[in-house]
Amino acid sequence: MSDERSAPKYPVSTDDHSGLQPVPVPGLERVPSGWARQNAWREQQQKEHYSPDVAPTWSAAAPGKAAPPNEPNEPKPRILGLSARVFWIVIIGLVLVVAGAIAGGVGGGLAAQRRADSLSSPASSDTVSSTDPGPSTDPVSSTDTAATKTSRPGTATPTTSRSGVVSPAPTDGGCPNINGSIYTPLDGQGKDIPLRAGGAAQVFTVLCHTNYPAGKTYGNPHLYDIMRLYLPSLEDCIAACAMYNAKYETNLDSHVFPDDTGLCRSVAIVKAPGEYCYLKNGTGTNDTFGYPATFTSAVMLLANT
Repeated sequence: MSDERSAPKYPVSTDDHSGLQPVPVPGLERVPSGWARQNAWREQQQKEHYSPDVAPTWSAAAPGKAAPPNEPNEPKPRILGLSARVFWIVIIGLVLVVAGAIAGGVGGGLAAQRRADSLSSPASSDTVSSTDPGPSTDPVSSTDTAATKTSRPGTATPTTSRSGVVSPAPTDGGCPNINGSIYTPLDGQGKDIPLRAGGAAQVFTVLCHTNYPAGKTYGNPHLYDIMRLYLPSLEDCIAACAMYNAKYETNLDSHVFPDDTGLCRSVAIVKAPGEYCYLKNGTGTNDTFGYPATFTSAVMLLANT
């Protein structure tokens, strides 16, 4: 009996197979060794005139070596939809604009403060004209500045100044309807105003569209204006005339004046903005200069007691 363990497991052919070639199997090619790959790479670079200053460009992965990974094309960071460079340029520009506006406001405030200080200094306030525009300039409507001063020991004296404004036109109470009416002025206590104490009250008659201009130029050489002052109404103007007369008679009795030619015997108002009440020593030629509705007068009826 033959030994079963020594018998071949598969039948062996004794035919000649010298003409057979190995069949290549994909994935089982021979991988060159490291030195072989390096020598092959060097030969390839010499053929391509390799320059050591230029890095090799890999078009494909070398056998047995993975190709370098492609770097991802990451987007540049953005702030509020703007690139970082543009964003910071805008921020710096805004900071410069705000700083300029603040500096301008501070400079303007300091300049305004300096102007206010110069206007309130004693050298520039309380200025009064050196020329007198007339003997009876109205203190209310004049352009001279009025000052109110307060002081404390050891401190500078602050000064507040203000300028006058144009006065509204005086009124007469209803011309021409009041023409020829009689008016009796009253004092501050509501009493009649006599020329002398215990005498009769002064009364006046109203004359619309009437004006007695003073001076020879207007045909009234003996007529003059005693004074002019701003009063808001014809009634106030008549009361001022009566009060003047009462004081005048007191001075006359004390022999301050030689006679009674200085009595206020008529008044006139000019009904226009900035105009006055005129106290006159008498009457004369009527002249309204072509504007009769602008003038109203009153004449004293009682001159003696």
